[in-house]
Amino acid sequence: MQQVAPFAVAGLAAPLVSLGGDGQSHLRALISGLVIMLISLAGLANVFERDASRLWKNLWTLTWLLSLALLVYGAGGADSGATLILFVPPLWMSLYGERSDALVTLAFMLTAVIAVTLFDGASEVTTTDVRRLIAFITVPALAVWTVSTLVQRLAQSDAYARQAQETLTVVASAARQIRQDGDPRRMACVALHDLLGAEVVLIIEPDGTNHLRESAALGTERTDRRLTLDRSLLAGEVYLGGRPVFLADAASDPRASRIVERDAEARSVLAHPFGHDGVVHGVLEIVWNQQHSAPPKQSSAVVSLLAQEISWSIERADQLATLRLSATTDSLTGMGNRRVWREQLPPLMDGPLCVAIADLDHFKAYNDTYGHNAGDTLLKSLGESWRHLVRPDDLLVRWGGEEFAVALPGCTPSEALVVLERLSRGVPLGQTVSIGVAGRQPDETIEKLMTRADAALYEAKQSGRNRIYVCTAGRPVGAANLL
Repeated sequence: MQQVAPFAVAGLAAPLVSLGGDGQSHLRALISGLVIMLISLAGLANVFERDASRLWKNLWTLTWLLSLALLVYGAGGADSGATLILFVPPLWMSLYGERSDALVTLAFMLTAVIAVTLFDGASEVTTTDVRRLIAFITVPALAVWTVSTLVQRLAQSDAYARQAQETLTVVASAARQIRQDGDPRRMACVALHDLLGAEVVLIIEPDGTNHLRESAALGTERTDRRLTLDRSLLAGEVYLGGRPVFLADAASDPRASRIVERDAEARSVLAHPFGHDGVVHGVLEIVWNQQHSAPPKQSSAVVSLLAQEISWSIERADQLATLRLSATTDSLTGMGNRRVWREQLPPLMDGPLCVAIADLDHFKAYNDTYGHNAGDTLLKSLGESWRHLVRPDDLLVRWGGEEFAVALPGCTPSEALVVLERLSRGVPLGQTVSIGVAGRQPDETIEKLMTRADAALYEAKQSGRNRIYVCTAGRPVGAANLL
């Protein structure tokens, strides 16, 4: 209705002008114009449909302007003032149609104006007629061009706004996923890979003062090779400069040699810094196997919006990991603490299990002789040594002071002795250790198992220290009796 009404009103206005005009009316032209207009109005609604063909639009416009020209001529021609009504179609087309449609309609209108001016019954064309004709040609043309340009710019602005809104929605969703995921580095790679249609996504972070290292990768295997921090490599340039760099032709750019070496199909690369509060924390590298003259799919905008969220999420995850590690790790030896023992030992009770308790021999005398700093050094060295001597599935914790506990799942006491002998030989600085071990009996609780291991340790210390005792079903016996 909004689009039909102006045409209908314009059509009815022409004959109304003749009622109060001084010009000569032509009844036959009026009637002919009304008939043609009524017929053309029946198809008006279809003209503004999106799937309407250009030929149909132009034919309808020509028909309607013909009817309007007849009405204007019938109302008294150029002298009646009704000629202004011919200006309605091109103006309205510039609002609702394409610019080309408006220009075609304008051409039809100018033809109608010239026809009405030349064939309104005057014997000759006067200077006034020429001036009026020029005005009717110039003013509508400028108006149509201005309006269509304004509409086009508004449409572009609207399209940009919709695109920006869609981008913000997608980025907000990706940011939420990165923030909530337990591994923000992996999720950041997944989000950038999916949003940008990239083949490879890499996250590169500092490794010491003068080096970088890949901390996450998607689309390729992550390498542990350290990268020298300088501007000869793309990641180094972006990290040091703090600005994104796009390489349209990565194969011909030496800065991307590291990327091309591992992925021969790499064509274009976007490297973007991430960080917050003005500090660069790392570099995002997005790789496409198709060459692009510019970053595709608004990649720069998407990465810029996500970069700070990625930085905050990684920093938060690292802080949580550090807190979790400090809550479960003995700071001096690097072993687990009692909390880890309480959390991880119960699941091991479902299968074969041996538990050992170890105590450094004469540790108090060592402290008194060499000082507490030396004692701390001994404990630290012991932790470094033993962590490499236990099996991957074994649970090693500092129980307290110079005492340690070891859970050895999936083995018998005889098999456990192999690991414990290795630990005994691995005590640093010429010191020794006493160890008591017990194999779990059917339906035995953790408390009873630990009590038997502690009893074996007591027997080891009472028997002269620097030895391993095993608590079997009876009295604890020395390891030598089982080996």
